[in-house]
Amino acid sequence: MNFVNILREKTKILASFPEIGSIPDDKVMKSMGYRYLVHKEYLIFYHYEAKQKMSYILAVFHSRRDYTRVMRKFLK
Repeated sequence: MNFVNILREKTKILASFPEIGSIPDDKVMKSMGYRYLVHKEYLIFYHYEAKQKMSYILAVFHSRRDYTRVMRKFLK
């Protein structure tokens, strides 16, 4: 539970700075407007909808995982 609370705190910055996250190297994720935040050895993927002024957290991966392969399954 503590880990989830820490991630929630980390993502609160998106309320003020929704485009602060890094853009992934993956062409598919980049073209769809996905971004990610880094917290220690974890990557927090999100998508910002400018019209709605809302950020959507999509996934949290350990940085050593093959997150690109997993994310592509959900993006198709």
